[in-house]
Amino acid sequence: FHTQRIILDSAIIFSSSAGICSSFFMIVLIVFNLIKVRNSPNRIPLLLTANMYLSIGVFCAVILDVYIRSLIKRLYRVGSVEDDLSCRIRGHLSTIATSTMFYSNMLQAIFRLCRVAFYTRLVLQKFK
Repeated sequence: FHTQRIILDSAIIFSSSAGICSSFFMIVLIVFNLIKVRNSPNRIPLLLTANMYLSIGVFCAVILDVYIRSLIKRLYRVGSVEDDLSCRIRGHLSTIATSTMFYSNMLQAIFRLCRVAFYTRLVLQKFK
């Protein structure tokens, strides 16, 4: 049972690292695309997509920190539970990162709804 948890923690660490790398790569591509087409009408969807990837990267970084600490405790058999300020801050950061990721996806979904469902009303498509 102990070995299975170590394997699971290692898989989550690998997946979180891949998530951070892919979100960083996508943000770089989006920034280069935004620089290339400055006055394009596709700027808002690109910014919303960059916001989504940024929130996914932050979420993966928080998850990576949690599971690295968990793996270290399992490997060195440290049984103490941290009850200090840094543990509480990490707990709050994980909640904030999860909420940010969901709100970012919701914001993009609302924008797409206004763009697709209300395509005849131009007022709902602009954020001015």
